[in-house]
Amino acid sequence: LSISVVLDPVVSVNASTNNFCAGTSGTTLSATLTGGIGTDIYQWQQYIGTTWTNIVGATSASYTTPAISTNTNFKVLASQTGSGCIATGTNSLSITVLALPNIYTNPSSATICTGGDRIITAFNGTGYSWSPSTGLNNTTGSPVIATPTSTTTYALTGTGTNGCSKTINIPITVNPDPGITIVGPSTIPVGTTTVLSATTTGGTGTCTLQWQSSSNGTTWASISGATAATYTTPAITATQYYRALYTCSGLGCSPAGVSNVLSVTGVQAPVRLGEKAYNLTLYPNPATIRLHILLLSSQDEKAIFSLTDMMGKNITQWEAKTEDGNYEQEISLENLSQGVYFLSVKMGNRLITERFVKE
Repeated sequence: LSISVVLDPVVSVNASTNNFCAGTSGTTLSATLTGGIGTDIYQWQQYIGTTWTNIVGATSASYTTPAISTNTNFKVLASQTGSGCIATGTNSLSITVLALPNIYTNPSSATICTGGDRIITAFNGTGYSWSPSTGLNNTTGSPVIATPTSTTTYALTGTGTNGCSKTINIPITVNPDPGITIVGPSTIPVGTTTVLSATTTGGTGTCTLQWQSSSNGTTWASISGATAATYTTPAITATQYYRALYTCSGLGCSPAGVSNVLSVTGVQAPVRLGEKAYNLTLYPNPATIRLHILLLSSQDEKAIFSLTDMMGKNITQWEAKTEDGNYEQEISLENLSQGVYFLSVKMGNRLITERFVKE
């Protein structure tokens, strides 16, 4: 009987990466047995707390760890089926997990108006890259200036001193420029008040609303204390013009939004001639380029309009008919000289005349 004695197997272990950044994929551990006899047997273990614990299913010569967030120790128990073949040698190793840099920016997000820009400064990195490049003055380094034309989320990748990198997102919201519209009646009974309403859009930052008034639609003055979304006019005795401004402090939110112009005219109570009521209103008065004519009647009938000057000279004449008791028209005054004019309306044997001034 011949018995052969061989040296015990010797195990050595290594890792594809001993040092890697937190959050990345794991590393592959490999064991190598030399010497001995028989079939190789492996069991990988992880040091958890104060105990080496078998890793379920890790029984081959190599083992790929999951992602690791903290420093961890691994070892392999190796042997062979040959009698007494227990491996010796170095069978453990340490995996070092490198911390990611604490990358952050100022600001972490921003809102601007169309055409505005925002300076973004990054911290705690040795190098930076930005994407997408749309609206950026630079795609590397810090700070950068972002001028996107639409809402954009920028990705910043910062590298730390240990070579690990971290990516964060910086959303930049782009709002439309400040806008405002106002609504309200164009005519009200003379000597009464009315409520005008404003609707705002766009803008960012601190936004304020300011109502303004004008007697001629050209020269405007802010109304003290009129900064709410609604405004109650004083008693209207003639044509008065209103508009509103919407101002926002956000980047790129200038100039202020200017609303449409709304003219409000005080209309006299209808004049009764016999059994019928009539009302003729001319506005604006004084007028410059165009004159608005509003005729109210208690019934539908033909009306003859005549425009004359101070000397009684007839300038123009036309016929019309009220519908549902109303007739409304706007005429051009561009060919008239400055001065006083009269507009008369004849309905049957009744005549109404109103005076207006061309400036």
